[in-house]
Amino acid sequence: MTDDDYTLLDTVSLVKNNYTEVALNEINFKYINQVRGEQVYTESLQSIVSAKAKYGRSLGLARKLLDLAQKLDCFNEVNGMFQNFIDNKQQELLQKQQEITDKDVNEKENEKNCFNPITSRRRGRPPNRYLSEGEIAKQKKVKVDHEGNLLENKEMDNNKKQRRCKGCQETGHDLRNCKNKVLGEKN
Repeated sequence: MTDDDYTLLDTVSLVKNNYTEVALNEINFKYINQVRGEQVYTESLQSIVSAKAKYGRSLGLARKLLDLAQKLDCFNEVNGMFQNFIDNKQQELLQKQQEITDKDVNEKENEKNCFNPITSRRRGRPPNRYLSEGEIAKQKKVKVDHEGNLLENKEMDNNKKQRRCKGCQETGHDLRNCKNKVLGEKN
C-alpha cells in the first residue's frame, strides 16, 4: 500500500513498538473509550448542546413525520399521537407544579412569623435612652430647698412642673401675675 491508499481509508492508525508496527483497524467507540479513559459524550458536553439545537432537531423530525403522514394519508393517527403526547406532558407539568406549591405551603406553615416591630420616629427631643444591664441606674437625688427641708425626686419634680415667680420665688404664678410686685417696676 502506498501513502495515498492510507489517506483514502476511513480508519484510524494506532502506532505500536516505537513506530515500527502500524495497525489499521476500523474505528468504533470502544477504542476511543480505551484511549480517552472516559465516555466521549460527557455531561459537560451534553450541557453545551443548546436549546436551539434541540428545537431544530425536533422540528426536523416533526417535518419528516408530517411528510410521511402526507404520503401515507394518515394525518388522523399523527394528530392523535400529538394530542396524547401533549395531554400527558401537561398532566406531568401540573402534577409537578402542584407538588411544588404543596411543598411551599408546608414550608410557610412551619415558619415562625417573627418580624421586627414597627417603629416610628418621634418629633422633638428624643426620650432618655434605655440603660443596658451593665449600667447602673441613676440614684435618687436628695436636694435641700431654700428653707432647709430635704426634697426627694417626687417633690422636686412637682416644683419643676409648676411655674416659679422670679419676684417672690413662689410657685403657681409668674412675675407678670405676682401680687407682691413692686409698684414702680414696669414689664
